[in-house]
Amino acid sequence: MTTGREYLNRETRGKHTAVEAAFDVFDMATGEGMDAILTAHIGAMDRLLPALSDHPAYRDEIARLRSLASLSRDALDLPERADTPRQATALHPLAIAYVVLGSRLGARVISRRLDRQAVRWSDDVRGYFTDEGSGPAWAKLCEELETGHSDAELADIADDAQRVFALYGEEARALSPAPSIANA
Repeated sequence: MTTGREYLNRETRGKHTAVEAAFDVFDMATGEGMDAILTAHIGAMDRLLPALSDHPAYRDEIARLRSLASLSRDALDLPERADTPRQATALHPLAIAYVVLGSRLGARVISRRLDRQAVRWSDDVRGYFTDEGSGPAWAKLCEELETGHSDAELADIADDAQRVFALYGEEARALSPAPSIANA
């Protein structure tokens, strides 16, 4: 029998791969690349947090992650970016939690990449990628995904999770470097 988490993983794999590709254009060895990655994550979480108003456990954890990303971005000591607020989206809270809390697994991969690159970022810059405090919220989500959801509801959650991945991709593409004429 397929679990709710396995179902979401299978159904969102394509969007997950697409969002990874959207972030792969950023060079983590440069301040500009790290800035773009962190700013895109901050922008996505800003758009998602309003949909979690009735789910304080997930809202509080994602707000904590948003704060960590902001602190990491601030540690880059770059000029402030002008905020370009985007429309918040009404999405299923479990879809939001699945993508954002699940991204902590990807953050570990990024942290290992940062360990191997020649440019060494301070612990303050790396804080968003090295934080492991989301375990309890992730465990709660996994438990919640395994209980009491009809196939139709799981399909709705998967559809919204795909939208959450797409939202992260939008944020990344909005900050992507413009292709040069030589590379066009």
